[in-house]
Amino acid sequence: MADFLKASQKTRKHHPAPEDLAVEILLYLASEPELLSRFSGLTGVMPQQLRAFSTEPGFARAMIGFLAGHEPTLIAFCQATGTDPEAVLGCWQDLERLDGGSQA
Repeated sequence: MADFLKASQKTRKHHPAPEDLAVEILLYLASEPELLSRFSGLTGVMPQQLRAFSTEPGFARAMIGFLAGHEPTLIAFCQATGTDPEAVLGCWQDLERLDGGSQA
């Protein structure tokens, strides 16, 4: 049994904490005005509201969902930050599982 647990821990991918990833995405968007404008258009959150929004419960879900929902943006973020796309998608799946797939 102990060998099985060790093997499953080795194959299990590490996902960043959703809040940490969301902050990293926010910093990336702040450096990409076109993407920040797209994010604002899709979410209704204006750039001047981002600081307050970052303390809201749905912040991580919105930021990670923005990337997960648009592959070119996901790939650009991952290339710019050295983040594994599977880690982002795994984090998104974890949020979906925790939230039961509901919109926050």
